[in-house]
Amino acid sequence: MGVHAYLSKQSTYPQIIGAIRQSMMGHVLVAEKVIRQNKQDQLTPTEREVLVLMAKENTNQEIADVLAISKRTVEYHIASIIQKLGVKTRVGAVAKGYENGLLSGG
Repeated sequence: MGVHAYLSKQSTYPQIIGAIRQSMMGHVLVAEKVIRQNKQDQLTPTEREVLVLMAKENTNQEIADVLAISKRTVEYHIASIIQKLGVKTRVGAVAKGYENGLLSGG
């Protein structure tokens, strides 16, 4: 898309000038907070619930029972989570969930 930097509306004049200079040098400037927020935003509320239950080592049927949805719908949500988080397995999704702050450590 040609985006080289992301600045919030609250950015100061020096931050804007610095971002322009860094962009001109070829650097891409996106705050870690923005990246983390975008990863969280890409999962639907149901996908987040499924991810939490996956982290608790629930089977697909157990997740379906807890959420009162079909096992096939759970499988769809898991496939979507895996795709959105850019991983290959359930374990990878859970690990990425912790890494990105989508799951709490306790």
